[in-house]
Amino acid sequence: MSLRKKTVLLILTTNLILVAVLYGVFAQNWFQTILNFERSAIQRDLDRVAGTLNHELDTLSAVVADWSIWDDTYQFVQDGNQDYIQTNLHPSTFNSLKLNLVAIVSLDGKVVYINFFDTKIGKFIEPPAEVLAHLSPSSVLLAHKDIHSEIKGFLPLNNHYLFVASRPILKSSYQGPIRGALIFGRLVDDEIESSLAQQTQTSLRLIPLNQASADPELAEIISRLKVNLSQYRSGADPSAPNYLLISQQAVEGYLLLEDIYHQPALLVAVHRPRPIFQAALSGILTSALILLLTAVFLSLLMARSLDQVVLRPLAQLRAAIHQISSQHDLSLRLPTNETDEVGQLAADFNEMLESLAQSKAALQHAQAELLEKTTQLAEMNQTLQAEIEERRQVEHALRQSEARFRDLVENVPVGLYRTDKANRLLDANPTFLRMLGFEGDEVPVGLDVREFLVEPQDLERENELVDHDGIVRGYELRVRRRDGSIFWVRDTFQ
Repeated sequence: MSLRKKTVLLILTTNLILVAVLYGVFAQNWFQTILNFERSAIQRDLDRVAGTLNHELDTLSAVVADWSIWDDTYQFVQDGNQDYIQTNLHPSTFNSLKLNLVAIVSLDGKVVYINFFDTKIGKFIEPPAEVLAHLSPSSVLLAHKDIHSEIKGFLPLNNHYLFVASRPILKSSYQGPIRGALIFGRLVDDEIESSLAQQTQTSLRLIPLNQASADPELAEIISRLKVNLSQYRSGADPSAPNYLLISQQAVEGYLLLEDIYHQPALLVAVHRPRPIFQAALSGILTSALILLLTAVFLSLLMARSLDQVVLRPLAQLRAAIHQISSQHDLSLRLPTNETDEVGQLAADFNEMLESLAQSKAALQHAQAELLEKTTQLAEMNQTLQAEIEERRQVEHALRQSEARFRDLVENVPVGLYRTDKANRLLDANPTFLRMLGFEGDEVPVGLDVREFLVEPQDLERENELVDHDGIVRGYELRVRRRDGSIFWVRDTFQ
């Protein structure tokens, strides 16, 4: 791969990585900010729905209080007079108060009055059996311990739920004793759901628990909410038991409501679309595309600028170097028109060429001198070889002469010997050794020859004569053999 392609690829890769990092960081920050806002918004919606439901129960309980703290109701629960029913509990009353259930129960648990009104058809219908089951003497709805007692909440009814509120029946003077309980109920239906949605300005659903449990996704949400509800009751988690589900299209919040028996009853689902997220996603994708195109454009622009400023001069420099290399001409020089690093590189290369040319000239001169020296050495070598041959011949003649001399010395019938200045024996021929009584040809080197003289001073006189005349001829002296016998010898010494 050429340097130009590598440069373009490196610039493009660097810019793309930069775009990816910028996109990742900013997108993450934006999405996290939007997500936090949407979580807060859906939480506010859930809180608003819960508050509205509590307000509806409070309103219903206030209406019940108006009817329960009334002398007519106090009298009716005792005698059950029909005038009270005809005067007060007619269909218009149910319509105006938006009631579906009215029940009056005496203190002993006797149902004095109960009626169920269908607001859709505008008529009374038979009260469901489940309602009567909730009005037993041990019912929570009847457990008023004092005159200030108030019981309100959701009452399960045939896969539906009622807003119910129960108050103790008192005199108009807010005095007792308590004679029973007055119970109003309002069915949680589509109308109530629409009213709640309109009041809270949210898109919500009120789903009965058994209906929600049939949906696997909602069943999973309910199980999580039950865990949260258990932690909420125990105080382990002080936050309200809710659950958020987030997708790209919407954010959904879920709230689990309990009935009057403190059992999970209604699942409140609040739906909020994510227009801000969708707009942000579209904007970020558009920004990413713009950044990508900008990165590509800047990469090409940088590559072109780099090509003109650096790569093209380098290519020209390379071509000039290749020409010098192919022609083997060190006298050629690179153009040094630029004043930047490329021009400095060309100038440095020219200096290197100059150094190489000088080195080449010096090398050629050295080669010429070396050739001359080689010739001289060859001539000297021939002369030396002749001298070596001549010396070899001389040494051969010398060895032959030494051999003849050695043969003469060893076979001559005259004793010959050589000593150092201390009169110690250095060498002797066999005749001399036999004269002293030595057997064999081994010379006792280092032997003091004065030990064999009968008169050792004879050797000192010989040394004096040698020092004076340089030589002694025919000096007679007596010598003792190893066996002790004495004989006369004539010694010539120098």
